[in-house]
Amino acid sequence: LRRVNAQLDVARRKGATGSRQEEGFTQQDLLAEELRRRFPADEITVTPRGMAGADVTQMVRGGGHECGVILWECKRAANWSGTWIGKLADDVTKVSADVGVIVSEELPAGMEGSGLVDSIWVTGYPHASTLAAGLREAVMTAWRHRLANAGREDTAATVYDYIATGGFALQQAPAERAPAAQAADLPRGKRP
Repeated sequence: LRRVNAQLDVARRKGATGSRQEEGFTQQDLLAEELRRRFPADEITVTPRGMAGADVTQMVRGGGHECGVILWECKRAANWSGTWIGKLADDVTKVSADVGVIVSEELPAGMEGSGLVDSIWVTGYPHASTLAAGLREAVMTAWRHRLANAGREDTAATVYDYIATGGFALQQAPAERAPAAQAADLPRGKRP
């Protein structure tokens, strides 16, 4: 009887996980539809299930020009996981996106509404479309600055722009996360 009950518990957990995962897929579809509704000029694509990469990609367009990319990761989990930040940050770097956003039912401890965690925006579903409007405007402003500075050939100005506009920070972030990840892999007695 105990064995049967244990098997039933395992089956229930698997069933609950599957349904939460399906609900997560629904959430990303709903987010994509909301982004399409609010920003019809933008190209919104949903990453097919099972494919690597962020759940939703938003190509920000203004005046017929591609201004930048916002990557969206949708989470419907019972608990917040800090590993999501590094994964999305890697995706942002891989595709040279301007911004990464995690939309989750569960937020990091102490966060309410929205906030920035290690260069990645984190928000709850109720605040996602409002945050999207602000981030979209920031992407368009950064694009206008890059366009205005495109004619400059001054090396010092180029380096300054790279550091000041966050390009350096996006490249540096994975290097900063590496020691913490390596320390986490060490046995408890050998951790710093």
